[in-house]
Amino acid sequence: KRRSTDSTVALNERLVTDQNRYRSEILQTMMDKLRLTRKQAYTTFPMSELHHIQGRRRHFKTNLNIPDTPGIKLPLPLPDIGKQWGVAKLLLTIGSDSLLLAVKLLLLERSMLILGQN
Repeated sequence: KRRSTDSTVALNERLVTDQNRYRSEILQTMMDKLRLTRKQAYTTFPMSELHHIQGRRRHFKTNLNIPDTPGIKLPLPLPDIGKQWGVAKLLLTIGSDSLLLAVKLLLLERSMLILGQN
């Protein structure tokens, strides 16, 4: 019985080691392939709305060569996560109703100072 327990422990250790190696390989592949070129990194939106609608869309494309994983295709320029996170955090913190009320008050002709949560 002890021999069976020892072989089970050894098998589990080997599986954990294999999983860790596989994770490391995936992370290394992601770090190697998920990099924008200098040209892609400095892509900006067109100044003209007409060019934005009719113009050619640039994309970041890559395949990570991971089994059962589709290729990645993202439109450029990539979103500014910092700014979008700030808006999302603001919405979650004060709520959409309070945010709309604050915007409406800011749009009034007179300046107002709003203090408190209610």
